[in-house]
Amino acid sequence: MRYYYISLILLIGLQADALCVSADLANMRSGPGKKFANTWTVGKYTPLLKIGYKNGWYQVKDQDGVTHWIYNSLVTKRFKCMSVKVNKAYIRTKPGTNSSYAAYKVADKYFPFKRINAKDGWFHVIDASGNKFWIHENLVWRARKVSSFNF
Repeated sequence: MRYYYISLILLIGLQADALCVSADLANMRSGPGKKFANTWTVGKYTPLLKIGYKNGWYQVKDQDGVTHWIYNSLVTKRFKCMSVKVNKAYIRTKPGTNSSYAAYKVADKYFPFKRINAKDGWFHVIDASGNKFWIHENLVWRARKVSSFNF
């Protein structure tokens, strides 16, 4: 029972730290304010890992582990998002490598999307243009904080 509670606490913590860009485009900055340099402009559904907060700005890490700041109104915790972590990922019309390719066949590294559903190691996702497809879980990065405990 003790391990059940620890697992539950970890899962709650994981969800709280994952953010998704909700704006069509968002500028990430080197510090918590508009006066700081723009470090990266990202699109809707880009996943980020929250690591801090100051004056309305979240300190976040991207999929490469680089730290940025983003204003709180540009992100949400309401849905799950992910991005391609490999150079090129084949996307499908249904889950499975025997399924036909989706309309544009390949998604490049960093391409973001919102999770709709999951099935047998595959994610059903939608991109910012409304295109739906399936992608294997090994090809995507999701913002998840990893914690460890010593007993």
